[in-house]
Amino acid sequence: MIDWVSGAAAFAFLLTIAVLALVIRILPLPSDAMVKGSAAKIHTLDGLRGVVALGVVVHHAIMTYLEQARGRTGAPESHFQNQLGSTGVAIFFMISAYLFCGALIRNDGRLDLVKFVESRLWRIIPLYSVLVCLTVFCAFYLTDFTLLVSPQKIVTSIVRLGLFSFVEIYPVNTANILHFFGQVWTLRFEWMLYALLPILGYFMRIARSPWPLFFGLFVCSVYNPLFSFFVVGAAAWVLVGCDSPRGKTLWQILGLAGFLIVLFGYHDSRAWPQAILLTPFFIAVLQGRRWFALLGMRPLRLLGDISFSLYLLHPFSLWIVSHMIVGVGRYPAMGMVELIGVIMLSAVLSIGVGVIGFKVIEQPLMGQRPLSNWLDARKTKRTRDLDGRSDWADEFDRDGGPGGIADDLLATATAKG
Repeated sequence: MIDWVSGAAAFAFLLTIAVLALVIRILPLPSDAMVKGSAAKIHTLDGLRGVVALGVVVHHAIMTYLEQARGRTGAPESHFQNQLGSTGVAIFFMISAYLFCGALIRNDGRLDLVKFVESRLWRIIPLYSVLVCLTVFCAFYLTDFTLLVSPQKIVTSIVRLGLFSFVEIYPVNTANILHFFGQVWTLRFEWMLYALLPILGYFMRIARSPWPLFFGLFVCSVYNPLFSFFVVGAAAWVLVGCDSPRGKTLWQILGLAGFLIVLFGYHDSRAWPQAILLTPFFIAVLQGRRWFALLGMRPLRLLGDISFSLYLLHPFSLWIVSHMIVGVGRYPAMGMVELIGVIMLSAVLSIGVGVIGFKVIEQPLMGQRPLSNWLDARKTKRTRDLDGRSDWADEFDRDGGPGGIADDLLATATAKG
């Protein structure tokens, strides 16, 4: 169903990108993306990550409007409105599979487990801890900082928040915190993918083929259809190599058609048909030709850089806008123009919070692997003690250690792009 709310959402989405482009043009920002080493990344993939993250923000802004203005909770009835969030999550899963599974295929199943686990912990845990702390603070704010339950229940609720929705989330101090924490369920699937990679890599080395990877992910898709997006994301690593001129044109046509069918023909993206339809679109983005090259624009790349912070922290911005700036009482009388303004305000504030989260928390910790560096240093010292300092040891010191999968998580397969 397409109605004026969908039109307001689409218009606000495009206006937000235009405002961001104007801000970037005015402010003296670096010429490249915010992340160091961005030249080694696939710009269109960064832009796609930014677009779907912003889509999730707009999706949740629509849900806030529908809840406050029409008393409608849960997913929007409109395919387009709901797919702004659902398709965005599906594409996030495809990107993760392309990067991680693609690196595993490239390395013939070899995985530096210590570096991999450490990189994931440093990448996710710090910002996630901030999310938990902000959620607990908001829960006490909503209850006037009055202790309404026993301290033991408070601790239990906080511990459950820290388990990435693998367990049911309880209210904190009787406050319903799902508005702040409802997006976390996707991280559960990310952690399951991370846990599968060492196992699937082991069987890949035995079989000397990537097929165990695809078979294992396919079996998991029987358990939960969302794993189908991991399957097609990994398959994109292989299929993107079909880069003849005719092949690229075909991917573009099929990709645009498939994306539109999913966006307007399905209510959500949680099954194999949607995964198959989105595969050509994803490959066309990786190839980055013609209109898909627009995803490499600087504003979208910036959104891609901050996408993790934007995704995790945006519910707080939406709550501030709806409860403290606009006020929930104004939603029932909103027209299209006012709704566009509210969605834009929510999106802009979310982007601001995302930039702060990225610059203060994410970026300073990127590449931090103290345990791996300590183990590498011990290994180098043992080698020097046994053989003396050699030429390869000099090269090791200059490069900061041998490369592993964790070194290429965000920059893998650039040549294929």
